[in-house]
Amino acid sequence: MAGLNKIVLIGTILSNPEAKFSVEGTPITKFWVDINGGFNQPSGKIEVVCWQKLAEISGSLTKGLNILVEGQLRIRSYEDQSGSRKWVTEITATNIVKLAGGGQEVVAQVSADKEASDSEIEEIEPLPEDDLPF
Repeated sequence: MAGLNKIVLIGTILSNPEAKFSVEGTPITKFWVDINGGFNQPSGKIEVVCWQKLAEISGSLTKGLNILVEGQLRIRSYEDQSGSRKWVTEITATNIVKLAGGGQEVVAQVSADKEASDSEIEEIEPLPEDDLPF
């Protein structure tokens, strides 16, 4: 049976995005997101990794912004310089939504499959509160 690997979280960016390129020249952007555990729950942080178009666009995100991240959870290992095996848990982002203030208004959205301009973030119109369907 095939599994499903999808994660959606809302958090605050803890560090300005770090942009670099893979050996093959693919753009990669990484940053840390703080995840509030809620009342009497511990909070934590997780690294978000963006590739290709999303990496180029997410470079405009800054420390302190509230965002919603959609993606896949990745657990990988590598050997450090001393030969010890290290494990990393990270999110490979497929979509990022920048949230306003207290996370109530969607201001902009970037997506891994965005076809338009490389450096523009698509603006999204917020719904008026008196026009909500419920």
